Amino acid sequence: MIYAKKIVFEDDMAKGRQQQQQSQLQHEVGQTLLRYALKKEYDIELDKCTILKNKQGKPYLEDYPDVHYNISHCATMVVCTLGETPVGIDVEKKRPLKESLWRKVLTENELDKLMACAEEERNIEFLKYWTLKEAYGKALGVGLLYDYSKTDINSIEGYRFHQMMIGEDIIVSVCREQSEAYEEEIIFVENI
Repeated sequence: MIYAKKIVFEDDMAKGRQQQQQSQLQHEVGQTLLRYALKKEYDIELDKCTILKNKQGKPYLEDYPDVHYNISHCATMVVCTLGETPVGIDVEKKRPLKESLWRKVLTENELDKLMACAEEERNIEFLKYWTLKEAYGKALGVGLLYDYSKTDINSIEGYRFHQMMIGEDIIVSVCREQSEAYEEEIIFVENI
């Protein structure tokens, strides 16, 4: 299950202050989604939990080692997912990206497939790869410390991926450690 909340920012703040406030709001919304999801799925009160971090910085619930979670945000969306095995989630908003980044993230095979796409589709196709790879790194517990250019997303075993578009410009990818296929549902949470 994916829990999502759309966020909107006011444009009248000074840019530096706006970014700081956006980051704070995204964090708060992520924690609120986590609180909601834990209560709904496991009847766990987040406020009564101790959150620790592994060596790479991935947070986990000290008293619930079999409840895994992950949170991600982009400019206008915050998402959260839970599971009984390691999970990772990433969300990105469509935007222009430099080709040099593509080469740092993709394998040669993936880069060839990307370059075969129509030029106007390459950024969105790259973001599809990127979100899958980042979700995988988060499920591993290493996040951005993982060398994504060494792993073809289609050759990963023991993990399942799910990807969806929200509208035409938001991509959400989830990675779960498991061998069986599954379907993801998304719940847009409004009143939290």
